[in-house]
Amino acid sequence: MPNWYNLIHYWCREHKPKGYGLTIPFIIGAQENITISELLEEIVKSDKKVILQWCNDLQEYVLSLDDLTNPYAKYLHGEGGLKYYDEKIEELGSLDDVISFLEKKYSDCIKNKCFSKNKSTKTWQVFTANDLNVIKAAKANKKA
Repeated sequence: MPNWYNLIHYWCREHKPKGYGLTIPFIIGAQENITISELLEEIVKSDKKVILQWCNDLQEYVLSLDDLTNPYAKYLHGEGGLKYYDEKIEELGSLDDVISFLEKKYSDCIKNKCFSKNKSTKTWQVFTANDLNVIKAAKANKKA
């Protein structure tokens, strides 16, 4: 399984408490040398069901599992593994436009290695000890 999928699967299904999804910067920070473009293109080419959607709690885009099949979600690119459920993404249309939008949105926090969004303060920060434990557990989890 791809590392990004193990991470999303762990967070959404195994982690206690289970999470809604992971932000793109979090996934980028947990990987070795991957860009937003590479991540989304890998997801599109994969057979994994992943959905890009807005998380109101964090006020950010997250990648979640789409194994519950959201009837309103649409494929971003053909019939690949990435769906979306968001009006802004709908307006953008193409995968290249979505990648460009997300790169602009998250470039500063990624460049500054602030991969984790603090839910209380709504600020980006470096990984916490808890974040690092989640990443370690996800990498060790072979259930995905």
